[in-house]
This record gives sequence, structure tokens and C-alpha cells, in this order.
Amino acid sequence: MNACSPQKPSFELGIMFTHTCNIACRHCGILSHPKNRNRMAEPDLMALIDDAAALPEPPDLIVFTGGEPFVHPDTLARALRRCRDQGMPTRVVTNGFWARDVGQGLDVLMRMQEAGLNALNFSADVWHLEFMEAQTLHNAIDCAQLLGFHVVVNMAVLDDTDVVDQFCTLYGFQRTRVQALDQAEFFKAQTDIDLSHKLLEKIHLSWGRVVRLGRAEQEISDFNPKPLSYYTNGGCNEVINRPVIYPDGDLQACCCAGGKIASFRVGNIHDRPLSDLLADMRQRSHFRYINAVGPKALHRALAQAKGVTPDEKAFCSICDVCVKLADQLAAKEVDEICEVDVLRRLVMAGESLAPEQIVER
Repeated sequence: MNACSPQKPSFELGIMFTHTCNIACRHCGILSHPKNRNRMAEPDLMALIDDAAALPEPPDLIVFTGGEPFVHPDTLARALRRCRDQGMPTRVVTNGFWARDVGQGLDVLMRMQEAGLNALNFSADVWHLEFMEAQTLHNAIDCAQLLGFHVVVNMAVLDDTDVVDQFCTLYGFQRTRVQALDQAEFFKAQTDIDLSHKLLEKIHLSWGRVVRLGRAEQEISDFNPKPLSYYTNGGCNEVINRPVIYPDGDLQACCCAGGKIASFRVGNIHDRPLSDLLADMRQRSHFRYINAVGPKALHRALAQAKGVTPDEKAFCSICDVCVKLADQLAAKEVDEICEVDVLRRLVMAGESLAPEQIVER
């Protein structure tokens, strides 16, 4: 979940410049770990930021993620400064390990704020607690609020009932201090100063069910899968609007595939310009289908095309629904299946459009 306009999704470019993390959570879909040294060379990182700024429509936000971006504080500070100088707002996703005490945390976060950091999101859940004390997150949140940052916490769950209560129980926060993230409210706060100040008083909790990829697939057994009917219908705006560039330069159409589902890979910034890769991503029928129709429809369309019965009970998250069959197919094949299904839907609705109109914006 992200604080953006419900009418027009913002374009947020994720840059995962490192896979290194100070911890090794069991649910990590991208296998981040203290010993995972995959890292983007700093000159490549700076060139990428420059390329993003030079786009005809630069990203609304650059999101530094990982891994844990704060394990490379000098690189992170320089990257934030580069974005600020190019006029692009920034957010960093972090577990807050840098705030073992409030004094240390303020020193670290003030440095990043001075470099241009506009927002940060914390990652916190039961698996983070296997490596980090709850007090560390308390310290990090205190630092963020003292410096005027809105506090958003992203939480991965296996059971998405009463998640605010789950979070408060795990981390010892008063229930009155925490509320579910309201994206529309955050969007309104961009122009409403009084509302913006009011939001500073709360911890805003966003959550999603664990995706069965990477270490999660290897080390978690109690996924609590749900039937396909459990998940909502409708499009998903994460794809296309929030692509991620991995340490090796691969551009993935969204973060949910963890860099492991081939049909979500668009290309590599070392082989082709960023502008070309983004243009190709926006033209892919697969991704536009997910935006318009949604993961459930995609799963059923792929199942029908492959002559298999849609799996009605083995989904741990809506992202699992989205990638369940796509990981077995080439990108071109997924595109073709989506185009055929769009034609079928148009015929059933009594519409008349030429095939080329379906793949044009």
C-alpha cells in the first residue's frame, strides 16, 4: 500500500541497489541476507538516477529498497542527494536497525533528511522480531516523528484479520496510536497542512499476505492458504506503476515477483536505455491486463489457455494468484493469452475493436 492518488496512481520507481541486509528473515522473497553481497555499482546507481530524471515524465517518487539500504549509508546519502538535486522526491524502505537507541537513530536519520530524504517506510512483522528487538522499532519511529516524518509501517502477515491488533500485540504499541493506512487521506494531506500535521500523530499500518517465493517458500510451512474466491476481483495498480530495478540492473514490472518470475522481467538497464524499457513495460499486454482486469482473471485466463483447472485453494496472497501460472510461461505467451482473453471479453460485451487497438494506450 502506498500513499498516492486513488484516481491516478503515482509512478514510483523502485531502486534495489543492494541485496545485503543486516538480518535474514524467513519470509524474505528475494533472499536478502548479511552475506548476500549483490550490489549495484555506485556509478551505475548515479547514472540510473540521472536517466530517471531525464525521462519526459520523471517518476513521482524514487523508492530505495533492498535488502536494507541503510547498510550502505554513504551510498544512500549520495543517492538521496542526487535525487534531490534532480528534483525527484525520495522514500527509503528500512527495518530501522540504525536506531538501537534514539540518539544514534537521530544522528543517522538527520543525515539522510539533510541529504534529501522525503519519506520512509518501516518493515516490521513477526519474522523481523526473530532478529531485532521491538524496542529498536520504537526508537526508529520516535526518531522519525521527532524529525517530522509520517510513520508508515509495512507488515507481512499469514492471517490478515485484525492486523492492527496483531501489530500492537507483537510490538507493544497502544492501540490508539496505530491506524490502518488510508491512501486517500495521505493524498489529501499533500495539500492540507492541518491534516498533514494530524497524520504525524499516528503510526499508519499497511499490510499484505506473505508471497510464497524465495526464503518464504523454503522456510515457512504455515502459509494459511485461501481459496481463489477469498481474493477480490478487479485490477491491480502495482504492476507498471511501481517497477523495481534490481542490483544487477534487471527491471521488473513490480516487486511482488521477487525478481524470480521471468515473465515479469522487462530487460536490463545495462543493455537498453531506461526510457525504452519503461516504454516496453507499458505496452506489455500482460501487465496492462493485470491493471485493468486483475490477478484473478489472469489466473483463470492462463488456466483456460493451458487446459488446466484453476486452483481454487492454494493461494497465500493475491500476488500468488498473479504469478501462480505465469512463472511457467514465456513473456510473449502470456501477452498473447491476455490479448485473446480481452478479445473474448469484448465480443461477449458486444464491442467491436481491432486487435491492434487492444495493445495501444
